[in-house]
Amino acid sequence: MNPEKQVGTESFQDFINQSTLEQKDKTHIKFITEHHQGKHPSELTSRSYLFTGDVGVGKTHFVLRLLEAIHQPTIYMASAALPLKNAVHCSSFKDLISKMKSTAEQIIFLDDLECLFEMDDNGEIISKDKRDFMTILDMIKSNPHKILLGTINNLCILDERMVDRIEVKIEVDLPSAEHKAVFLQHQFSKYLPEPLIKHISNNSIGYNYRDLPEMVKMAYRCGESTLSLDTIKEALRSYRPTQLYGFKVHNVIETTLKDIVGKEQTVKVMKRVMYLHQHEMVNQRLGLKSQNLLLFHGPPGTGKTFMARAFAGEIGYPVISITADNFDRPSRIRAALNLAKRYRNCILFIDEAEKMCGNTRFGEDNSMIGEFNRVLDSLDGKGSNAIIILAVNELSRFGDALRDRFILLPFELPSYEERLYFCQKKGEHSDVKIDYEELARKTAGISFRELERIWSELMYHYLDHQEITGTIMNGILKGCASEPEHMFG
Repeated sequence: MNPEKQVGTESFQDFINQSTLEQKDKTHIKFITEHHQGKHPSELTSRSYLFTGDVGVGKTHFVLRLLEAIHQPTIYMASAALPLKNAVHCSSFKDLISKMKSTAEQIIFLDDLECLFEMDDNGEIISKDKRDFMTILDMIKSNPHKILLGTINNLCILDERMVDRIEVKIEVDLPSAEHKAVFLQHQFSKYLPEPLIKHISNNSIGYNYRDLPEMVKMAYRCGESTLSLDTIKEALRSYRPTQLYGFKVHNVIETTLKDIVGKEQTVKVMKRVMYLHQHEMVNQRLGLKSQNLLLFHGPPGTGKTFMARAFAGEIGYPVISITADNFDRPSRIRAALNLAKRYRNCILFIDEAEKMCGNTRFGEDNSMIGEFNRVLDSLDGKGSNAIIILAVNELSRFGDALRDRFILLPFELPSYEERLYFCQKKGEHSDVKIDYEELARKTAGISFRELERIWSELMYHYLDHQEITGTIMNGILKGCASEPEHMFG
């Protein structure tokens, strides 16, 4: 074998081993390269492969790397010319079929099949293109010297006969942190030093190969033609990756558990969860289940959302925030929770989760809870490193079967000490004269959210009148107490 070809194949195998492909798919691709090395009989080798996955996850990149590694004559169809050596671009299926009649070894590459097929008014592939595609598959099957590689975003556009004739389907997921680093090194090594590349790779959850360059360009604009850690962080906070449109994503969170007021027992539990999450071998040694399902319960405004954010900052994960109002049918629950399977090092935070069941108790016979439990079953033991946090105001809305899955953490209204600490922290950088102890005493029975509102009203008054007296404080407290309850969430 040509030594250069051997080196290229080994380099490609390293690339595959570092990828997010499932092990069976890595084995499929390994067999493609070994087949061209003459290691396997043609009777035992699959010869049609379709790479599937969302836009921008790198399907074409995978195939181009594969073609580079095996270095065989290639004929291909694509919406644009590709950077291929030893390859011929075909303008139509007819042209491609004509060139396939050669008896020589060939790889046939069909890139982005959605763009290659012509669709009718009903969104179906026209009959002629279906026939041509089936002809190509028949020619591949009958000739052991030819292999078909294809890419497609949505497998559903193919009819059942077409899908059935393709021997191997390989699902390509979003790039791993290692692959992001290699990509950024290749694209931007002139502008990004190694520490910035590492930071981007580890903090760009949900990013595909198209999102990464756009985020870097945004950082360049934010820095007024410079790139630094601060501008990268700003861009990561602002940029919304394609795959996560519809969700709020919080990256590079600087709040940590040190910023939590009180709640010593809850903070202790969160630190234990973090430790066990980061030391999986301890879970196995002690016979513990994965510590990745948490349920925060308590009145509105008691710090559930802030705790989730602080925990994310402490563990160094981004937060995907989801509003339960959108869960109006089981399929949306499935789509949201599947994010925990797909994006591993993240916090999936579902606020006011009891809204998933409408105005009824979330009983075991509820179709929504049924779907919720089914998806959670699929996550158990599947190596998902995502942490799911549900926040609920009314724990009684959930049945025992669901509650038993979660670590339950209560959130009570703040104590006097917590209210005093909150007020002192709010005023530590100002010269406003205010009796913090009196304010803490007179705000018993209210949430942090209400206390935040009261503080804001006091500061607005100070801006207008440059003083806050006991009488003024009492008036503001009375006014806030008379506001409708929903004003405080």
